[in-house]
Amino acid sequence: MDVVVRRAFGSEAPVLTRVARAAKRHWKYPEAWIARWRDALTVTPAFVERHPVRCAVRGARVVGFYALAGAGPTRELEHFWVLPAHMGRGVGARLFADAVATLRADGARQLRI
Repeated sequence: MDVVVRRAFGSEAPVLTRVARAAKRHWKYPEAWIARWRDALTVTPAFVERHPVRCAVRGARVVGFYALAGAGPTRELEHFWVLPAHMGRGVGARLFADAVATLRADGARQLRI
């Protein structure tokens, strides 16, 4: 089944948070560090409404997402996460290509990672 990249909805914030935390845990960081990063890995509905947040969906399931921040010619990649079971399957590449297209369409020239 193909992946579709679309705008995320504020109501999906809990799902996006679960994706971020699962992806971070995949890299075997100690749980104490994961706990310390809890706020940074939490996506709120307000954040989704204020920022360009786009998600990769396979079927009806969100399998990854990214979020951009900033304005002007330089933007920041605030979040970029893919569920571990979907890593290595082109989801990240699709998300990154979408992020670049989104930036270019908005007139940005640089992406700070």
